[in-house]
Amino acid sequence: MEPGGCRGWLGISSRIRASDHRASRSFACSQATFLNGVIEWIDQMISDAGASVEAGPLPAVLADEVQLQRLFQNLIVNAIEFRSEAPPRISVTAAPNGEI
Repeated sequence: MEPGGCRGWLGISSRIRASDHRASRSFACSQATFLNGVIEWIDQMISDAGASVEAGPLPAVLADEVQLQRLFQNLIVNAIEFRSEAPPRISVTAAPNGEI
């Protein structure tokens, strides 16, 4: 899977470990690409919980790709772990908020 405008998807766990030892660098990244990668990586956890994850259109952002992966992973894992008895319904969306 090749992210549009980013250096590449190498797997979350190896990238997070590598990020602890390098300076943060930002790139124009497709959030949707990284979100989809996280969903694929934790697919078994999502299935086991009976969860559903939906994503709306997400803009490209200037971000550190490892931190972006970590953000999506933490949001989805926390939604699954800290929930009621009902299967989680997770929706990731974006909306403009002020001027850029």
